[in-house]
Amino acid sequence: EAEVFVDAGLEVATGPRVARLHGRELTLTLREFDLLAHLLRHPARAFRRAELLERVWGWTFGDESTVTVHVRRLREKIEDDPAAPRRIVTVWGVGYRYQPADA
Repeated sequence: EAEVFVDAGLEVATGPRVARLHGRELTLTLREFDLLAHLLRHPARAFRRAELLERVWGWTFGDESTVTVHVRRLREKIEDDPAAPRRIVTVWGVGYRYQPADA
């Protein structure tokens, strides 16, 4: 089912698989798009890396650093300052969450 998520200049439409930041289309890999859509679908909820591997990649085992690398690449594309992320934040000891601008 197609969904559209909008937050502070970020727009993600799952039907056509298009993501835009301030009107500019982003070039995302398949997994980057799926990861972003998953996090947006569950705003402010923290996910462990293993959970993201299972829910986004469909893997029940694997190298969790895969998630870390994808989060880093995604931050480079959607964050104003990837070194100080405000959208995809690290929850120390847990994993990652999408922090909506109005939260």
